[in-house]
Amino acid sequence: MRLAAFSITRLFIVTLLVCFTATSAYAGAAVYNPKTQQITSLNRIDPLQNPQYESASDILKRRMLDRKNKVVGSIRDIVINENGNIAYIDVDFDRMKLGRPVFVNYGSFNVKTVANGYAMAFDAREIENLYPSMLAEIETAAGEEDTYSLSKMKGLEVWTASGRRIGAVSDVLFGSEGRRAALLYVSLTTGNLRGAGVGIPFGQADYSEVSTKRRVTLPDDIAEAVIQFSKEN
Repeated sequence: MRLAAFSITRLFIVTLLVCFTATSAYAGAAVYNPKTQQITSLNRIDPLQNPQYESASDILKRRMLDRKNKVVGSIRDIVINENGNIAYIDVDFDRMKLGRPVFVNYGSFNVKTVANGYAMAFDAREIENLYPSMLAEIETAAGEEDTYSLSKMKGLEVWTASGRRIGAVSDVLFGSEGRRAALLYVSLTTGNLRGAGVGIPFGQADYSEVSTKRRVTLPDDIAEAVIQFSKEN
């Protein structure tokens, strides 16, 4: 009888330990932030040193070419949408002496990325004929909502959704082919992390206007993952 009672007591204690361990594991899982793994993976190699990406300054140095691969203009700015895709390219057709710069609609004018710039699917004569319609796009492009000037993104303040300022945009990184903005590179300005740099998926940030001033707002889970990664690295 005593042996049976001892066995029952022992079984009861083991059961309690198993339940406690399971509860602890569940509690740990409840606070796990899945975005931490994503941020860690993106920053395993410093994005500024990663050949997979191209900086905004390099993108803006590209040139506009015609379909014969002839340089026809210089790029003044890139207008991107909230997902990082190019919407317009602000081009000065200085090589063709066409007058004022225009916004070239990236989709409508069949623009493609090439090794030394962006190429339109038209030759110089066709571009000259299309120039009046490009002039007509200027007001449309300038007033289009949810588009952002690449040249003006550097320096934008970065805030959390809960209202904490944590840094500023120091670069916008494009995929190596230059088709879309892939990452925001943020320099942190909070606590001991001041000066740390972290790449964040471009499409996971909100680009809003607060009191007539544009800022970048990160969901709290992304912001927490950024801070956690910076503390550990």
